[in-house]
Amino acid sequence: MTITNGDREQYQATVSNFHTQPEPDSCFPTALKNILDELADRKDEPNLRYSISDLADALDYVENRASTSDRLAARIDPLLEEAGWEVNHMTGVGYDQLQTIIESDDRSLPLCEFHEQYFEDIGQHTDEYTPEPGLDGFGRWKHIIVPFKINDNTVLYFDPYIQFFHNLDDLDESGAMNVPIQSFNEWWARPEKRWALWLEPSKQQTLSTAFGDG
Repeated sequence: MTITNGDREQYQATVSNFHTQPEPDSCFPTALKNILDELADRKDEPNLRYSISDLADALDYVENRASTSDRLAARIDPLLEEAGWEVNHMTGVGYDQLQTIIESDDRSLPLCEFHEQYFEDIGQHTDEYTPEPGLDGFGRWKHIIVPFKINDNTVLYFDPYIQFFHNLDDLDESGAMNVPIQSFNEWWARPEKRWALWLEPSKQQTLSTAFGDG
């Protein structure tokens, strides 16, 4: 599997409408808005559009303390119920499964959670980002990114933190953010097992489609 020029063009067309996070620790609600907006455009579902502030409230975001990842489905699903979508998230996700989610027309783009070591390893740690203990009690803030394409060597992704970076070195000639898969794996896999989140049609919506409404 290769990452083609067409993949990079699709990446650019998609992220041109993406938001960057307004605060150094607001990656989660911002990244969630981005995948909801992309899904709303692709599926013509305006009910999937929410403001970053609405999503921040749903995620219990507190400025300078990030968001908790606890009880995600219970907190996000009520927002999506009217549109017939629900959140799915799990740990132990493999690369084949992640790529399947990315390529599925019936799912949103996924979110992945990076260890805070990401900022140090890419050499873009700034005074504006000072990881502190998160609300979930697991050490310091983790970071949420949106993966777009994976092959054996490289991962294309969007980082909502990009406007806080200086002298970016991880952009390719097309302007896409990309890293070697070995680096992605290390950031994604620790300290917990690989975590991902995505949206898919709700079970009630799926049953309604299968058996009809009447």
